[in-house]
Amino acid sequence: MTKTIKANATDEKKQKEVRLNENQTIALYQNKEKELDNLSKRLEQVENILSELNKAEQTITELEKIKKDGKILLPIGGGIMLECQTEKSEKLKVMLPGNIFTEKTLPEIKEDIKSRKAELNGARTKLVEAYNNTTQTLNQISKALQQLMVMKNNAADQKIVN
Repeated sequence: MTKTIKANATDEKKQKEVRLNENQTIALYQNKEKELDNLSKRLEQVENILSELNKAEQTITELEKIKKDGKILLPIGGGIMLECQTEKSEKLKVMLPGNIFTEKTLPEIKEDIKSRKAELNGARTKLVEAYNNTTQTLNQISKALQQLMVMKNNAADQKIVN
């Protein structure tokens, strides 16, 4: 028993028709569930990085307000702020991949953060689009599976009657 599933092809902006048997449909559904789970995890990672960048940006803004010596509120996570005594600083240490440190000025760091946030927001947009497309495909497969089960039950009922 086969079922036709119509899926949107994002490349061609056309619908494609695919014929799958019951086992193939179930396997496709399971693969799409895994894909959805992976997309969800990646979205969460992007959100976490964006949150960290926002905290860093907030702290740098506070540092820029310091004239000579002063206190700043340093976000340490979970909505908790640490009041710190600090001196006016023109440069901060920035960690690069491989635990290498370099110094950058506050404007350079702010520009880096702005650039990274733009990149991450673009990635988030693509992930959300992929998530929505995968959810739509899962819904289509689910409907096809339900129709398969109805057809299978009707066929079984007819065998009993005959």
